[in-house]
Amino acid sequence: MRRSSQNGGLPAPPPDLPTRLIGARHDACGTETRARVPRTVPARAVRRLVCERCAVPFEAEVTETPTPGRQGLSLPGPTAPVWRWAGVPLAALAVVAGVSLLNGGAGAPEQGQRPAPALEVATASQAAGEPGGGRPRSEGATLVRTSTFTLALPAGWKRVKPAGDAAFAALAPGGGADATLWVERDPSLSFAEFEARSIAQVEALTGRAPRVQRSPGPTPERSSFTITARAPAGAPRYVVTGRLAGPYRYYLATTVAADAPAEVEAGAKLIRESFVPEGGR
Repeated sequence: MRRSSQNGGLPAPPPDLPTRLIGARHDACGTETRARVPRTVPARAVRRLVCERCAVPFEAEVTETPTPGRQGLSLPGPTAPVWRWAGVPLAALAVVAGVSLLNGGAGAPEQGQRPAPALEVATASQAAGEPGGGRPRSEGATLVRTSTFTLALPAGWKRVKPAGDAAFAALAPGGGADATLWVERDPSLSFAEFEARSIAQVEALTGRAPRVQRSPGPTPERSSFTITARAPAGAPRYVVTGRLAGPYRYYLATTVAADAPAEVEAGAKLIRESFVPEGGR
């Protein structure tokens, strides 16, 4: 079996993570392909697998496959080894991978960048129509504008090719932080359900309930939430911002090393606070 077809072409979940077995039939060759995904990922969210027989990607209606007699692994406790925090971006990818994404996988996403030596950007709450708060300024930041989102890329940060099905990725100078955006198209997924699923995904990283900050607006499109993982001492800081626009759900994750300079942390914050979804307009 080709390497690319292992686990249906999806990243293999870490051994300590509860999983579910999913499967779909590749009609072209008649093979039933199965894969394991984190339990927080519903089978209906996976739209694309790689055939384990002929290694050809295919789209199908994926369903959960019963595994009689098999007990799911329990979530790791606060003192248990935590999902290799040095590789949190990969872990997040494993959680979110396989969902139906707007800009995933087929080359670099549409982009438009222009330098802004004194870029002024609104915070997430202001973008959502909330009153109050300051307007942060970032010298040398670059405005990244696409058909589906807009954000400010801090000075020194570099936009890179996203891994897997992510729509956007960027690295801080020296590699002390990164940012990754996933865009999922699912009009049936309510904002409350999207938030609950995102919280469960972050909790799966550590086995501990994360901190959640909500910025409610008059409509879901003008609302947002921020999830901060409760990481062990000395572990990277992992923060997720969730937004909604039309049929699209946006999961923006930033990871900052514990020893990263203050300006790197500020850069990650600028990305989160300047992010504005455009997919519903």
